[in-house]
Amino acid sequence: ETPPQAQPVLVAPAWPAGSPRLLVDTNPAGGLLSIEGYWPAPDGKHVAYATQEAGAERTTMRVVDASGTALPDVLPWVGGGTSPDAVAWDGDGRGFVYTRMPLPGGSRDSWFGSSLYHHELRMPASSDTPTLGQGFSPVAEWNAMDAPDGRVVALVHYGDGSYNAVYERAGGVWHKLVDPSAGVLVGEDETAVTTAAFVDDHLYVIETSDAPKGRVVAVGQGISRTVVPEGQWAIRAIAAVRGGFLTTEVSGPDW
Repeated sequence: ETPPQAQPVLVAPAWPAGSPRLLVDTNPAGGLLSIEGYWPAPDGKHVAYATQEAGAERTTMRVVDASGTALPDVLPWVGGGTSPDAVAWDGDGRGFVYTRMPLPGGSRDSWFGSSLYHHELRMPASSDTPTLGQGFSPVAEWNAMDAPDGRVVALVHYGDGSYNAVYERAGGVWHKLVDPSAGVLVGEDETAVTTAAFVDDHLYVIETSDAPKGRVVAVGQGISRTVVPEGQWAIRAIAAVRGGFLTTEVSGPDW
């Protein structure tokens, strides 16, 4: 954001040197349209971004290419109410999974009941297909992430204080990898996943059921093993880096 602009703009920084490239500027719309999130495609050719108008929680998603040219894609009712926006791109960059609220006029209040839909680039939102979460709790909240090999993982929980179920889409089919009511490791009665991250093609979760300060567990279809055991500090997040990952940890009375 550069005063007197009312809203920040979305730019692509040049690497390793040069001037940043402007991708999206919502200020010409009157200064009340804000960018609430953005999700680059894995191949870097497109960026999906979400906007809200005049502080409303209702979210609309659009797409631009790497030059900042807008695609015709306009996806209304992406988020709002109980659910944050979530996006995970397909491995080929031709579409993505995203959260969508029920459209107005249905039997369910449109501020609740979000689920995952799939969108193909340059297709109308009316052609998007439901993919996961239909019939789940009306207060379901989502997070989604994509892997370099094209897999998509979705985390869903039902309000503050509940833990995440973890689903993986591989080959167009969703599989439930983690159920909070069952142990992810042998001998456990439940699984308390707080967050997850892909590191290369491996999925890691932070799990706290028998480790209050958290441990990092590798999960997959038929796979579950502790990678980083519980330590003196509380593990809060995982970030992928070349050759491995970093953990964000907290020490002290606020852990």
